[in-house]
Amino acid sequence: MGIIDKASFYLPAGAAYKESEIWAQKPLTDDAKCTFLRDSVATRTTDCDEVKSVEANVPAYRYRDGLPFLQLEQQSTNLEKNSHGFINGGTNSTNPNWFDNQVTITNNTVVSPEGKINGHTLTLTNVSWDTYTRYNGLTNGTKYTWSCYVKLGTATNFCVVPNNTQSWDSFNSEEGAIKRFTSADGLSTTEWTRVSISVTADSNNSINLHLGSHSNSSISQQDPGTVHIWGIQLEEGDIPTSLIKTTGSAATRDETKIRNANTNLWNNAAGVLYADIYFYGGGESQLLGLDSGSVVTRIYVNDSGAIQGHYFESSTYKGNMSHTVDIGRHKIAYKYASGSSKLYIDGVQVGSSSETYTPQTFTQLRINELWGAYEYGNVDLYEAAVFDQTLNDEELKSLTTL
Repeated sequence: MGIIDKASFYLPAGAAYKESEIWAQKPLTDDAKCTFLRDSVATRTTDCDEVKSVEANVPAYRYRDGLPFLQLEQQSTNLEKNSHGFINGGTNSTNPNWFDNQVTITNNTVVSPEGKINGHTLTLTNVSWDTYTRYNGLTNGTKYTWSCYVKLGTATNFCVVPNNTQSWDSFNSEEGAIKRFTSADGLSTTEWTRVSISVTADSNNSINLHLGSHSNSSISQQDPGTVHIWGIQLEEGDIPTSLIKTTGSAATRDETKIRNANTNLWNNAAGVLYADIYFYGGGESQLLGLDSGSVVTRIYVNDSGAIQGHYFESSTYKGNMSHTVDIGRHKIAYKYASGSSKLYIDGVQVGSSSETYTPQTFTQLRINELWGAYEYGNVDLYEAAVFDQTLNDEELKSLTTL
């Protein structure tokens, strides 16, 4: 018998679902039915790297190395008003218009990542080439991430240049004055690659974003030729989330929430929470937790980007421990037991606590949500489990070994 067979609740990779429901593999009763909530459409990446739309309240799976990971995303708004097409605004550069400065923009020329002929071609022909747009109505000092899908034509690179609207030569990118994407970043003439850059809004509450070299910057890192582009997104935060389609105005994708209120699935006093995730880095993420609306035991990504586990009792963290991990896939298990709590990540014990607590009464199992008060996200979930019993060290090590 495998260790996962001891679980009282097990949500497997690629779990069965229908609208507003997702089904655990254990228990083998109706108690396995979980509520699934995301009150808006979303997009996902298939195992063939195609971008597909997903209806509201239907799980979205993103494939990594052929494996289906459930997207657990926070609420996010795409501030690019026309994600799937360039509007040539002439001298008007206020988004969704793009100012055309010695760049030829040809719409609907190539097959895009969603399998339609709606990808666009930029033809770059001069040392001062660029096309740019200005995003207004942002928040001064707030970080935003701009992203798009790119495929090379005859050009050998693709440059993105953010600049401060106060001064054309004052750049405010988190990655320097100019981001030059090349084959080292995955760009090719045969495949689409999503690229991104993080930028901080200026005191005008705006960001100017140039594709190609900025004509006033004395930077000529963009090679001449053609570049194909599709699926533009600007959103608050420091990582790109899945594409939110827009046509003429900004659009919002709601956060993902999974719930199960069958209290016989867990042990209030002691047990194990387990999750196999892909971690993007940054931002809080409620991975898996049990709560009553005021008390909770959980594993989550804290606001410093570290994996954390604790038992929350009477406004106090008990058995609290955390460990910083790199971006990538990780297996996590938090054993909660008064006087002997432990945290395992990737087959290694990374924390322990002898702190005691008084068992609380939990009424809800939640994934990507903490009693409805917070929005979480930005991890992908491969599988999750709850054990209504504790596991020994060898079992915790085996369970979490990649």
